[in-house]
Amino acid sequence: MSSPRAAGQADLERAPPRPIALARPDIAYELAADGSRRLRSRTPLGRYDPSLANLFRAAVARNP
Repeated sequence: MSSPRAAGQADLERAPPRPIALARPDIAYELAADGSRRLRSRTPLGRYDPSLANLFRAAVARNP
């Protein structure tokens, strides 16, 4: 008999990968006078919900 955890792992291994929409990397590099380095994205953030709890709730609603 297999455990629920083992069965769940098998489901994950069979699940097809889903595409993830990632932004194209566009990085600005700055060298400061004190020798420190700064990296920042030139691409502004898209719209997002600042509440992680809301993101979890929305994911559960989409995939009960």
